[in-house]
Amino acid sequence: LYASNEFFIMGSHQKIRWVYRISCIVGMILIMILPISYFMEGRVVYSYGPSTTVTYFFAMLFIVSTIFMAFWGADKVSVRRRRTFLLWQGSWLLAACIQLFNPELLLVGFAGALGMMLLYAELENPHEGMDRMTGLFSSNAILDYIRDRFAYKLRFSAIAVFVEQDSGHTEFETEKTTLVRMAKYLKSIEKANIFRYGRTEIVLLFPNLESMEKAYERIRGELQQAVGMPVRFHHILLPDSGVAQNADDFFEYHRILAAEAEKKDIVMVDE
Repeated sequence: LYASNEFFIMGSHQKIRWVYRISCIVGMILIMILPISYFMEGRVVYSYGPSTTVTYFFAMLFIVSTIFMAFWGADKVSVRRRRTFLLWQGSWLLAACIQLFNPELLLVGFAGALGMMLLYAELENPHEGMDRMTGLFSSNAILDYIRDRFAYKLRFSAIAVFVEQDSGHTEFETEKTTLVRMAKYLKSIEKANIFRYGRTEIVLLFPNLESMEKAYERIRGELQQAVGMPVRFHHILLPDSGVAQNADDFFEYHRILAAEAEKKDIVMVDE
């Protein structure tokens, strides 16, 4: 189910996700109501019967299908997420095979717990989505966030703020102090999800145009004073994410506009 939410989001794929959910519910009900027996002799302990057979069937079904999704949907998720899915299911499958031929080694439960810990550490750990310097969301987080917004057809508005040092060359301490002060100020902006994207860029995403316009009025009038450093700011304003067809288009659009913003103080994206 966790994997299907990653790979089956848009269009007809949503029907496949529902098939997964229904199959999971049916499997759990069958496992609970069917009879089960136990064998115990010395250190050898295992269960058998209809309930156990159904458990093995659904477990193998979901393991194999998740591995298949990881290869089939390689272009739908990041390499890191795909690798984590494969390690998670691969460890579970390996443990099941070992326990099948060595019943005294109760490894399946341990492998399941190990896999869930791996999922958390790699994909759900909140610190993985945070930028340590500024305390804002990281570039990895914005990639996932933008993809989700486009996958669920949720439009948004955006402001990108670039920092340029007046000295003409980069001084690390000035850059660090500027970004930290920027982050502290921008966190006061209402209805904004704020990300550090790139070395000297901070991106604010808003649920609608009205929120973006109110925020920009504040940023334009207050940011320079709030930061108090010898730097200049360049802005990209995106009133509606609908100008891009998907997440890939959005980031390509951003790359082109970022180059243009180096020459201008403000770049406004029109429909």
